[in-house]
Amino acid sequence: MTANWSDPRTVPRARPRAARLAGLLVLAGTPGLMSAQVPESDPSRQLFDTVCVACHTIGGGVRIGPDLAGVTERRSADWLRNFIRDPEQMRKSGDLVATANLAQYGVPMPNLGLTEAQVEGLIQHLGGARAAAPVRPRQHLPTLALAVLVAGGFTWAALTFGRKRVEKRA
Repeated sequence: MTANWSDPRTVPRARPRAARLAGLLVLAGTPGLMSAQVPESDPSRQLFDTVCVACHTIGGGVRIGPDLAGVTERRSADWLRNFIRDPEQMRKSGDLVATANLAQYGVPMPNLGLTEAQVEGLIQHLGGARAAAPVRPRQHLPTLALAVLVAGGFTWAALTFGRKRVEKRA
């Protein structure tokens, strides 16, 4: 008997067991949906992630501006405070590092209009921040393997539980 889509008695019904299996396979492929994300509670880290991360990393390499890993060891707290507070003034005063950074990176650091407390918090964050984790270039392999597994599961479920009949013509 073939399915006549206008007659509800002949339309194949969905198999609940196959649907549950498909649902489990989809959930297994999306671990981000099953884990709760905990928000960051450090306001200095949030400020860095909001204001600085577009141009800088901490141990992740050069973006638009320099990598800031170890900057609190290379520069004094007073220099960092003055540069973060008003980088344009540092360049105008002829500071060698500020002018060299402009020459090397080609983009001047803007005046961010931060408060004294925010500047101090950023300096503390830069001094205590861990370096960024190294990039894992083969991260797509587990995702690809999981996608193949899910596709195989769907195929197996369809072949095992499916009811499509093929008519042979003489």
